[in-house]
Amino acid sequence: MDALQVIESTILRDTLLTIPAITGLVELEGAAGQYKIFWEDVPDKIGAPYIVLTHLSGGFDNDTQSQASNSLWKVSGFTANKATALALANAVSQLHRMMPIHTAYPDAPPYHWLEERLPIFENKSVENTKTYTVGGFYQIKLSHN
Repeated sequence: MDALQVIESTILRDTLLTIPAITGLVELEGAAGQYKIFWEDVPDKIGAPYIVLTHLSGGFDNDTQSQASNSLWKVSGFTANKATALALANAVSQLHRMMPIHTAYPDAPPYHWLEERLPIFENKSVENTKTYTVGGFYQIKLSHN
């Protein structure tokens, strides 16, 4: 069995890729069908916009006879353009109340939809260069057969 964070990050990525606005914003230039959605680390020389998935808390519940997990993830879109930041924020927010796509892990079906716990829309200026971080904190609940 794969580690829980591997399962959850894959399910979140697959769910994001069902949102047409996401695929339009983060497709890798010159590589049709490849997208700039990463778990924790962004490879060198990847240009914005892109999305980073970060596990914040949670894991297996360990409180019932059936195995279940409940975790909180940060879904962050990064860009230097305000219009793209608005589009990314609107696209990522569509995760709220979506049922997670678990085709890569059929033995880890969701028992609840994704829930947005806290939206994010920040901008920072470093040496007069703005960077926007948008997205939110999302709760994912899975059962494990």
